[in-house]
Order: sequence, then structure tokens, then C-alpha cells
Amino acid sequence: MKKTPKPRLIQSVDRALNILEVLADRDQSIGLTELARTMGLDSSTVYRLLSTLRVHGYAAQDHRDRKYHLGPKAIELGQKALQKFTLRSKGAPFVRELAAKTGEAAHLVSVVGGQAIYVDNRAGAGLLTVSAQIGGVALPYCTATGKAVAANLSEAELERLLASTELRKLTENTITDLGVLRSHFQEVRDQGYAVDDEEYYLGIRCLAAPVFDHSGAVVGSIGVSASVSRLTPEKMELCQQAVVDIARRLSDSMGYVEDAA
Repeated sequence: MKKTPKPRLIQSVDRALNILEVLADRDQSIGLTELARTMGLDSSTVYRLLSTLRVHGYAAQDHRDRKYHLGPKAIELGQKALQKFTLRSKGAPFVRELAAKTGEAAHLVSVVGGQAIYVDNRAGAGLLTVSAQIGGVALPYCTATGKAVAANLSEAELERLLASTELRKLTENTITDLGVLRSHFQEVRDQGYAVDDEEYYLGIRCLAAPVFDHSGAVVGSIGVSASVSRLTPEKMELCQQAVVDIARRLSDSMGYVEDAA
């Protein structure tokens, strides 16, 4: 069998895209010197690349401290990409319904490039201290939306995901033992939904169920988040019924047929 030749990269384009990834990963703006050091390039090269990105609106510079951040064009491009996800367009009314039925913040996650990415959310009636950032990753080992997806991947897909995921102890409840986590995923599959019981943030509880497409593959998840004072065991039971039912109906709209899966 012939090996597929590695593509020949255009160096300037590759470096410019790497700059965008660095800017996207940072919560705050970054200075030219720090950015050049991060990329292992000289400042003059990075400055020229940034100047080109600024002209096209993909990077912007603060007037006060001269530091750089993503420009409006990059944000616009990301929003257009999200609009093209079928699950996001199909799922929007289900997210609204879930928030209305439970009174809690509702979230929709889509599988993109092997990761669970937040693509839609809707505020609930409660004061939620943790919100899901659109475009952010739902961690597969400590968030309900991420676990609902991870638990329903094929064995090979799950192993690839776990191999590329750092299991960090975010709270005292976070599962970081691989053996325990694999057993936990089996439990999630069996019961049809996942729970985050203060595993990502202390004081926050979440619940989510997987969404499947016409082929039977998991393509995302939908769930709710709230403070532990709101998501009591009694409220969790009510939310569980709503989440599982709405996830099932969203899967139906994606062409999923359970008996054929």
C-alpha cells in the first residue's frame, strides 16, 4: 500500500494560522515579544504576519498597551462556521424547550474534529455562575455534556480521545483514574445520561444526554447546568426525564432509528 505523501505547507500561511490559534487560546491580549517567544520566531517575522492579519481583520491591536487579540473577522468566521453545523440548526428549538421546561441553563454540544464543542445555549431562571462558552470544549471526563458524548464513542474513538486528554484534578470530585473513568462511561451508556456532580466547578451540577444521527453515531449532547442549591436530588430527577426525552426527540429529528442502530 502506498503511503499518502505529506502535504507541502506554505510556511507563511502555516505561521499565520498558528498565530490565530495562539490568540484564540488566550483569555487576554498578548504582546509582540511574548507571542514571538511562544512561537519560536523572531519578532520582525511575527510583526509582519500580524500586520497582514490586521489588514484583513483577523487580528487587532489594543491602542493602550499595543497588545494583540483576535479581530472581528475571526469572530465572524467562527460564527458562520457554527451556523453550518446541522445539529446546531436542528437543536436550537430543543435547547429553548429544555431551558423553558426545567428553568435551568440549557446547553447543546456538537462533535467537531473528535471533540465535544459547545454550539448553543439558553439561560435559565436561576443565577448560574458558570456559563458554557460557544466554541469551547466540553471536557470528556468532568462535564456532563462531554461525558455523554465520550461514553458513546466507539472504543477506538474513545481511546484516541483519552490519549489526547490530560485528566486534571479540577475539584475533589473529578475522576482522574482511567480505570474508574472507563467504568463510569459504561454506567453513563447503560443509564442513557451523564451527571457532573461538582466535578468541573464546585457548587455546580450538570446533567446531559447524548444525541445520535441516522447512522447511530453520537453527534453531540444536550443538557442543563445549575447551582447545587437549585439542582437538588428531586429537581435532578425531573430534569433527567426532560433531558433524556428531549435528547431522544432531537436524535429522531437527526434521523436516528434506535432499532437500526
